[in-house]
Amino acid sequence: MIYNTNWAVQWLQDFSDRVIQNKQLLSDLDQAIGDGDHGINMARGLTELKKSLLEKEPAKCKRNVQNCWHDNT
Repeated sequence: MIYNTNWAVQWLQDFSDRVIQNKQLLSDLDQAIGDGDHGINMARGLTELKKSLLEKEPAKCKRNVQNCWHDNT
């Protein structure tokens, strides 16, 4: 397996999809120790990351993630 930008982008997309699909479960689990919004907040942030990955061809994943973070803070 080659670990490069394409691998990292695919991993981030797959991870994002799984978190988004399970946002209610994550929020339900968070209710036991917190305010119950963990899954919702993770899904919101990862949805923005996915948009960034589609809109911008990442020369480096680090730059793409930084752009997504700074665009939404």
